[in-house]
Amino acid sequence: MELKLDDLINKEKSKSCLILGPGETMTEFPFEKFNGKIIVIGDSAIRGEGMFVPDYWVISNNHFPVPYISIHRKVINKFKKTTFLFAESALHDNLWKKSIRKINKSLKVKWVFFDERHFGFKKCDPEKQCCKYIDDKNNYSTIQELVSQLYNYRSIASKAATVFEHALAVSLILGFKEIFIQGIDLPSTELKKRVKKSEI
Repeated sequence: MELKLDDLINKEKSKSCLILGPGETMTEFPFEKFNGKIIVIGDSAIRGEGMFVPDYWVISNNHFPVPYISIHRKVINKFKKTTFLFAESALHDNLWKKSIRKINKSLKVKWVFFDERHFGFKKCDPEKQCCKYIDDKNNYSTIQELVSQLYNYRSIASKAATVFEHALAVSLILGFKEIFIQGIDLPSTELKKRVKKSEI
């Protein structure tokens, strides 16, 4: 069943959430003691099977999971209690043509499309296939602009480069009071490759 981003505004107000990535520290979280909601990115929902059931799965790519591919739909439909949020601008940028009818017919879960790149309803430069699907019916064009509006932030909250930032935006839209982060593992030190003179 298709939902809109507006349907999620303050839906989880004053609750706690965990944003969970598939990094090495993912399994170190005390899932059994946590009674908040879980937002996953990447393939952490699959890696965590048996440990938790995600409430939300945020996706921002055109390769997995793709609702137009039957084997991917089987994966998606396994998560019956999960709401899927697809960055339609990433999903439809080059490979896939948008078909709400096909998705509604084949997905048995709640799902939402959001835009993460057409700020101010502007097309990409150079123009891509996703530009055909810009939706100007709302008073915001991107998920970042919706966050800015909800929190009275005068500029765009973030021109995000990672799906984690979209998951954070989703958590803010849902109105969570506490946001925990696990499995979003970035290197803490820069590794420099040392090359011996004899190797040059």
